[in-house]
Amino acid sequence: MVSLSKRLNAVASLVELGSSVADVGTDHGYIPVYLVENKISPFVVAMDINEKPLASCKSLVKAAGFEDVISTRLSNGLEKLDRGECDTVIIAGMGAELIVDILSNCDFVNELHLILQPMTSAPELRTYLSEHGFAVKQEQAVQDGDHIYT
Repeated sequence: MVSLSKRLNAVASLVELGSSVADVGTDHGYIPVYLVENKISPFVVAMDINEKPLASCKSLVKAAGFEDVISTRLSNGLEKLDRGECDTVIIAGMGAELIVDILSNCDFVNELHLILQPMTSAPELRTYLSEHGFAVKQEQAVQDGDHIYT
C-alpha cells in the first residue's frame, strides 16, 4: 500500500472519483498507484521525461499488479498523451515556468481538468491560467515539513 506525503496527498485528494488521470512528472509513480489502489481512478498514465524515475515507477506499478490500468510513458510533458485519453492532468512538484511550458505545448489543454502544484513562481502560473481562460475552482495550502505548498 502506497503512503503519500502531505503534499502529494493534497494533490491526490483533488482528483474526482472515476477520473482518468495523466500524472506528468510522475517520478516514482506514487500518485498513480495510490489513485488505483484507492479506487479513485480506473486508469492512469504515468509520464516522466527521465528514464531512471520512470523505471522506478514501472517497478512499483508491476509490484502493485496494476500494469493493466497504469500506463507508463517516457514523455516530455504531455506530448505522449492522446486527446481524450484522460480527463484530468496532474502536474506537481516542478516550477511554474515549466508547468506553463508543458501546458502551452498541448493543443487540447483547455479540455482537461488540471491539478497543478507549482514549487516556485505561483503568480506566473496564475497569470498564465487567467490569460488562457482557466478558473481556479479549488485551492488548498498544505504544510509538509518546513514548506507550505499550494
